[in-house]
Amino acid sequence: MKKRILALLLAIILCMAVVLPAQSTLVQAAEAGGQIMSPWAMSDLVVGETYGIFPATWAEKSMTTSITQAKFSVLLAGLRHKLLATDEITERNDARPKLDSSLSVEEVVKAYYVILSNYDYPVDLGMNNGLSAVAYMKKIGIYTGANGEQSLKDRCSIEQAIALATRIVTYLYEAVGASSKGFLWEVKSGENTIYLLGSIHLASSRIYPFSSKIWQAYLSSDALIVEADIYNQQELQAMNALVMYMDGTTLKDHVSAECYEKAVRTAKLLGITEAQVALVKPWYLSSVMENYLLAGTVDADKLVSALGIDRTFINQAYLYQKPLAQIEGLTKQIQIIDGFSPELQEFMLMDYIDRLDEFLAGTENKEELSTNEYANLLLQYWHEGNVEEFGKIYSEDDLSEAAEDAKLQKLMAEYKDKLMVQRDNGMADYINNLLKTEGSNTYFVVVGAGHFISDNDVIDRLEDKGYTVTQIK
Repeated sequence: MKKRILALLLAIILCMAVVLPAQSTLVQAAEAGGQIMSPWAMSDLVVGETYGIFPATWAEKSMTTSITQAKFSVLLAGLRHKLLATDEITERNDARPKLDSSLSVEEVVKAYYVILSNYDYPVDLGMNNGLSAVAYMKKIGIYTGANGEQSLKDRCSIEQAIALATRIVTYLYEAVGASSKGFLWEVKSGENTIYLLGSIHLASSRIYPFSSKIWQAYLSSDALIVEADIYNQQELQAMNALVMYMDGTTLKDHVSAECYEKAVRTAKLLGITEAQVALVKPWYLSSVMENYLLAGTVDADKLVSALGIDRTFINQAYLYQKPLAQIEGLTKQIQIIDGFSPELQEFMLMDYIDRLDEFLAGTENKEELSTNEYANLLLQYWHEGNVEEFGKIYSEDDLSEAAEDAKLQKLMAEYKDKLMVQRDNGMADYINNLLKTEGSNTYFVVVGAGHFISDNDVIDRLEDKGYTVTQIK
C-alpha cells in the first residue's frame, strides 16, 4: 500500500510544474545584459551549469576573468567526475596535466586532451590518429577559435575553460551513447509536426546531457509549449495568494487536531515555526515536506527543481527568445491542487509527515523504496528511455491492498480524476488544436511524463482522434 501512496504523491512531481521557481544566475545575467559572460559563451555556460561540472557560485561573479590554477583544478575534477559517471567510459590511467602559471587557452586545451587520454571508450574517437592535442580538439569541435572565442595564446578565461569542458561532455556522452534518451514522441498532421517530451519536474545533473535527438527536435521547433511558464510574474503573484489562508482561518481550522499537532511537531524539527505552519494550506505544507525528503539524499547529485527537464527548455526559450506558450499556467495548476477535498489534502499531509518522521528518526522500512530511491529510479528510466518500466509505476495492481478500503478508494479516484483525467483531456485538446493550425508549423511540447505513460493518457486520446504517435528512441 505504501508503494502506491508514494507513487500517488510523487506523481505531482511528474505531472505538475508547480515548484518554487528560480532562474539560474547565468540566465538572469544574460537576460539583464550583465557582464558575467560573453555572448559567445552564453549557451555553453548555461548548458555546463546543468552538467554540474563547476560550482554554481561561480556564476555570481564575472566569468570573463582569467581562470586560476585552483579553479581550473576544480573544473578538471568536475569534468572527470562527469565522465566517470557513465559506465561506458572507464579510467585506465591517472595522468595529470602539467600546468604553467599563465594558463593560456592552448595549455587548457592540451590539459583536457591529457584527461581524455586517460580513458577507454567503447568506440574509436580517433585519438590515435597522430593529431596534436589542438588539432584533435579542433577536429571534433571542442575548440573553434571563432565567433568571439579567445585565441590559443590568450590567458584562458573562466568562461572559455567551462565552454571547452561543456563541449567535451556533450561530445563524449553522445559518442558513447550515454546521453539521456528521454521520452520523446512525434505526431504529424498535414505540414504540422509536434514533438512530445515527457518531463520530470525535479531532477539532478546525472540525467544531463540530453540526446542529440531531443535537442534537434527542440531546435527545429517554432515554439516551446509547456504546462506553465514558471517565470510568469503575474501568475506567481496569484499563486502566492492561493498558498495561504486569506479568510481569517488557519490550518488548525481545516485539519484534524491530530494532523495539526503532528504537522507543528514535524515542522519544528525542520526549523519551521507554528506561526508559519498555521498560515499555509495542507497541500502546500505537503510540498514543503516533500522537498525536505528529496533534499535528504546522501547522493552528491541533489534532486532540485532548478534542474527539472521542463525548466531547462524554459530557460533556453527565455535565453534565446523562442516563442513560449503554456497549456495551463501556474494559476490553473494551483487551483487544481487547491481544489482537492479537505480529506484528500489531509491524507497527503499525514502521509508526508509520517514519511518525514521515519526519515528523520532513521526508522524507514528498508524493504520499501525510500522517496529518494523511488525518484532516482524514475530518473534512471527516463535516462534509459525505458517507457515500459516507467509506466509500471502507474499500474493499478498496487491498489489491490486498498480494494476493501472505500475511503481510500474514494480519495484516489478524486486524485486521479482531478490531477490526471481532466488535465489529460485538456492537454489532448490543446495539442489537437495545434495540429490543426494553418500552414507549416513545428511545436515542442513538454509536459509531465505521467501524462504520456498512464492509462488512457494524452497519447491514447490523440490516437483515438486518428493521429499516429511515434516514439523517437
